[in-house]
Amino acid sequence: VTMASGHIDKIDPYTRNFSLYRVRAENSASLSNNSISALYQDRDGLVWIGTTRGLTTYDPDTGRFTRLTSSDDLPEMKVMGVFQDSAGMIWISFHNEALVKFDKNAGQVVNRYPPQPPADSFTKIVEDANNPDILWLGTRLGGFARFDKKSGQFTYYPPNAREPEKGPVYDATYHEVVTDPDD
Repeated sequence: VTMASGHIDKIDPYTRNFSLYRVRAENSASLSNNSISALYQDRDGLVWIGTTRGLTTYDPDTGRFTRLTSSDDLPEMKVMGVFQDSAGMIWISFHNEALVKFDKNAGQVVNRYPPQPPADSFTKIVEDANNPDILWLGTRLGGFARFDKKSGQFTYYPPNAREPEKGPVYDATYHEVVTDPDD
């Protein structure tokens, strides 16, 4: 559970006890910041915690936190979204930064894909239910984007209030993206 209060609570459903997790200045193996902006659990159970000052992972089996920092070639700024694709790659979106493809097994950035106007940031990330080579992204100010992983190219669907069938209606930040598996 993450809350606007600035920490993460983990609840044990059997005992109904809570564990509180937050940044500890003296401990580099704690959260990178208390302001949580994204939370994602990958297929291996690793929890990716985006904060306003970068990314931290949490291994529920060991109880260990690991901060991913500039030494990992990742910006230490607000994380907007984290997603694991069907090939196992981790995709990370940052505020006012590129979409990052991260190989968690190698522990390194594979590539960066900067946003193009009108978008200045990507937010949430999902894989197309019918085509694993396509990612759909929410953006900040630019509507939605379709990303072709093979070509590295974006197609933008900017806000269009006059023709809503051609793009989102509002010029805003899109915080969540969900694919329809039946479409």
